[in-house]
Amino acid sequence: MQTCNLLTQCTESNEAMGADDLLPLLVYCVVKAEVPHYAAEMKFIEEFVLEEMACGEAGYFMMCGSSVMGYLLEAEAKLPPLGMSP
Repeated sequence: MQTCNLLTQCTESNEAMGADDLLPLLVYCVVKAEVPHYAAEMKFIEEFVLEEMACGEAGYFMMCGSSVMGYLLEAEAKLPPLGMSP
């Protein structure tokens, strides 16, 4: 959630950053940070987050994190197995 807040504050204008801009930046941050077990962490958060936190800004950022997870899992599935040339 802190990463999302920092990214949205880094815009040059006072306009809110939309998902079209935020999601690619989040994907980049997660990949560069080499977050271990990112999918498992997101599933844990989705299962055990308090219902009050699942709405509003925290809920939006949680859904962005889930979207990043889905994108990365889909991209990983499209990669050829290690040791195989494309």
